[in-house]
Amino acid sequence: MSLKSNTAALLNDGQGGLNIADNAEVDDSHEAPFKIDVNFIDDSFTDSQKSIFHRVADRWSEIIIGDVPDENLEGYGYVDDILIDASAGFIDGVSNIRGLAGPIEFRSGSWLPYYGSMRFDTVDIADLEDSSLFDLVLHEMGHVLGIGTIWENLGLLDTSSTSDPRFTGASATSEYNKIFGLNEASVPVEAKGGPATALSHWRETSFSNELMTGSLNAGLNPLSRITTASLEDLGYVVNVSAADSYSPTGSNDNFIIRRGYGIERIIGFDGIGTKTSPDAATLSEADILLFEGEGLTARNMLLNQKDEDLVVTFEGIADVSVILQDFAIEDFDNIGQGPGTTSNRGNVIFVPQGFDAPNSFFEFEGIFEDVFDVFDDDWEKPQVLNQNTVTFLNALDNITSGFNESEDVINGLGGNDILNGLSGDDLLRGGDGDDIVLGGSGSDTLIGGSGNDFLNGYGFTLSEFDVLEGGSGADVFALGDANSPYYLDNGYATITDFNYLEGDKIQVTGSASNYGIAFQDLSGGLATDTLILFGGDLIGIVQDTTDVVPTSDFIAA
Repeated sequence: MSLKSNTAALLNDGQGGLNIADNAEVDDSHEAPFKIDVNFIDDSFTDSQKSIFHRVADRWSEIIIGDVPDENLEGYGYVDDILIDASAGFIDGVSNIRGLAGPIEFRSGSWLPYYGSMRFDTVDIADLEDSSLFDLVLHEMGHVLGIGTIWENLGLLDTSSTSDPRFTGASATSEYNKIFGLNEASVPVEAKGGPATALSHWRETSFSNELMTGSLNAGLNPLSRITTASLEDLGYVVNVSAADSYSPTGSNDNFIIRRGYGIERIIGFDGIGTKTSPDAATLSEADILLFEGEGLTARNMLLNQKDEDLVVTFEGIADVSVILQDFAIEDFDNIGQGPGTTSNRGNVIFVPQGFDAPNSFFEFEGIFEDVFDVFDDDWEKPQVLNQNTVTFLNALDNITSGFNESEDVINGLGGNDILNGLSGDDLLRGGDGDDIVLGGSGSDTLIGGSGNDFLNGYGFTLSEFDVLEGGSGADVFALGDANSPYYLDNGYATITDFNYLEGDKIQVTGSASNYGIAFQDLSGGLATDTLILFGGDLIGIVQDTTDVVPTSDFIAA
C-alpha cells in the first residue's frame, strides 16, 4: 500500500472549543520537561493505536526540551504544556487527506499553542500499519505544535512570490543550508496542493520524504534537523541533535556528520558490500557518511557490531556517534579503483583537516580515499590487506600482522586475537576478548580493550616510545622478557591505565628487586606518575598513579 497521500494543516478560525466527553481518556503520563497530553474524545482508536499517540508525544518531547508557561484552559484547568484532542471521522474517504490538525488556543505574545486538535479519516487509519500511523500522527502533531500553522502569525512566512514562498527562520535556514550545501536566506515552502497543504509544509520537490512535507511517503519520513530547528524559530527550546538523519534525495543517500551532533540513528543504510569490485547497481545505491570535525578520522574510527546494528564512534570523542540499524560491519567499506570503477568509492568520506567550512556532501563527491579495510566475517588472514591503512578484523580468533615499515592501524574487534604491528609506528586495538598485542619496532600505541590482554610494544630497536593501554580486565604490560629488560639506553613505555584492583601486572626480567621506582609528573594529567628504572635507566612510566608496588605488581617473564 502506498503511503504517499496528503496530510493537512487545519488553521484555527477562533471558534474552537474544548470537548472533554464523559468517557474521554486523557494521556497525562508524560513526564518530560515538555509535556504533551492527548485527549481521546471518542472511541475511534484501539488501545494499540492509542499507544502510538503516546509514543509520538514522547518523540516530540525528545525534540522540544524546554518547559513553557502553564495556561488556564476554560473548562479544563491548567495545561502543562499542551493539550491535544484526538478524534477520527469521515474526511474524504480512501487516501487523499488522511488527517487535519492545528492549534486552537495560543499563549499571549508568543503564539505558542497550549490547546489543539487532530482529526483523522477513519477509512484511512484502519488500513495503516503501525509505522505508517506513527508517521502520520507525528506529522499532524507537528502542526498542532505550530509547524506551518503559526508561521504567518510570527512573521516567518514570506509570500512575496506566490510561486516561491519561503520560511525565514534563521535556525531552520542554517540547517537547510548545511544539509543541502547552499547559501540561501530562507527555506522553500510548498506553494501547491490547495489551502490545506500550501504555505504550511516544506516544499515536496525539495524535501521529498521529509516528515513535514505535504505528503507522507512509503518507507522513511525523517524528522530532520531543519524541522527541529524551525521549532526553535517559533520560540521553543529544542535539541537539534535528537533529529533523524536526513539527506537530499538521490540514488545515494549522503549523511553529513559533524562534531556535536550527538547520536545519529540511520535506518536503511546501504553498504558497499563484500566484493572487491562491486557492480554498478551497488555503487549507485551505496550510502555515504561524511565526517567533518577535529578527530573524525579513519585512524580514530571505531566500529562495533552491537547485535544487528553497527555503531560508529571515534576514540576520545563523546559528542558524536552513528548507529546503522540492521547493518553488518562487513558491508561497510571504502574501496580503491578496480574493474567497473574509475575512482575510489565507498561508504565514508573523512573531510580533510583545515578544509574551508564544508556544507554538504556535494563539495566532496568523488573524493573517496581507500583508507580503511573491513574483513569479511569468515576471513582468517595472516596479514592485513594494505600498508599504511586502517583495518577492522572480525569476531574470529585472528592471528594477523601489519607490514614492515608501515604505519598500520589494526582493530581486533571480537575474538581472542594475536596482533603484530611489525616495524613502523603502529596503532593496534585488541577489542573484546583476551588478546596478545605486539607492537614490533617503532613507537607504537597498543590498546587491549576488554578482556585479559598481554601488551608488548618493544621491537628491540633504539628510541622506541610506546604507549600501552590495557582497558578493562587483568592485563599484563611487558617491560622485559626472560633474557633482558626492554627500553634500555633510549626509549620507554608509558602505561596509561594500570589498575592493580583489576589484576593488572607489569612483566619484568628477573626479580622485582632489580628495579627502582621514582615519582614525578612526566605524562598524562596533573597527577604524579610512577617511574620504573633499571640501573638508573628509565624504561617505563605508569601514568597518573603512585599505586605501584614492585613486590606485588611486578611479575617475572
